Amino acid sequence: MVHWVFFWVSIGFLCYFTLNLLTYTRFNRVLRLAEKDRREPVRAFSILIPARNEESNIEACVRAALKNDYPNYEVIVMDDGSTDDTYEIVSSIGDPRLKVFRAPQKPTGWAGKNWACHQLSLKATAPFFLFIDADALLAHDALWKINEVFNRTKAEVVSGCPKQIPSSIIDLILLPVAPYLPLASMPLFKIGNFRFVRTAIHGALVAYDKRFYLKFGGHEAIKDQWVDDAALNKIIPKYGGKTEMLDVTYIVSCKMYDNGKATIEGVARSLYHSLYGKISLVVFIMFILFLITLFPWLLLFFSRTLTQLALSLVTLAIMTGTWLVVDLKYGFPAYTVLLLPLTFFFSVYVSFISVRRSLKKDFLWRGRPVDPKGS
Repeated sequence: MVHWVFFWVSIGFLCYFTLNLLTYTRFNRVLRLAEKDRREPVRAFSILIPARNEESNIEACVRAALKNDYPNYEVIVMDDGSTDDTYEIVSSIGDPRLKVFRAPQKPTGWAGKNWACHQLSLKATAPFFLFIDADALLAHDALWKINEVFNRTKAEVVSGCPKQIPSSIIDLILLPVAPYLPLASMPLFKIGNFRFVRTAIHGALVAYDKRFYLKFGGHEAIKDQWVDDAALNKIIPKYGGKTEMLDVTYIVSCKMYDNGKATIEGVARSLYHSLYGKISLVVFIMFILFLITLFPWLLLFFSRTLTQLALSLVTLAIMTGTWLVVDLKYGFPAYTVLLLPLTFFFSVYVSFISVRRSLKKDFLWRGRPVDPKGS
């Protein structure tokens, strides 16, 4: 009975996942031609990069942004109290489109990244903002593609999960969860007329119509929040913003962490708050991961008849197959699907760390307390 139930559940899940994936990638074909077609209007963009102690990433990030073959943009870097050579590295890049500033002393009550992003918004001169992280690498035609998204969708916010550059085995185990869960859970085919869009923004790349950014208050509206994208996902629907979450793997890539320890620390820092500080949601997500990553293997192991074996193999093929599609799209090697049982156990471990340390408010990031009241 259990085998039949999960067989039909997996068939339904496959249909749901496919519909989400088709929605997520629906503009890929036309966007590949965006640089060649160059349709009007050609908007002006401010590429805004907050940076704190990013000397190992910042030069590649800025140079990739400056390689864009686009007629109207500026690149602004806000050095947020770095104690390394971030500011000096950016200052040495000679390009009239580039500006670099040192952020004023962060006031009490502001989270670091939100303060830097707010300062960037004050310096930006273009009518469209593109916030990217300092470890993000834009494609040479990224702005043409983003401009085309705004042309076709009339969106006020555009975002998506970047292609990943894994740096450790821990990355291969943990990081595929981030792009997989929205495709597996949220009704992306309803984004645009469905107000529950709380997973529609990824902080590594978010583009705004400046008018809407100012309307909802920008980063000042979430100044005391640890995780900027989760906080923005809460506030934007309140102001009626049209958000498009699209496949941006051909627009931006990033190496989020330098080693396994940093990956665990980084994921733990954001996980609890990305789920709106609700332990019930953390438990629910871990249960969903159990059903996707570990349960199909258990179902196979406990099969006692040929029918059960066949049903288990179909269920396992669907779950690992959908995971494989996401892995390949986001830059993870195919063999990562063999690590799925480990993905569940590591995710539970990191979730425990995230909840415990978030409640204690003892996270550090880039050498500074994450909790704005503790900085």
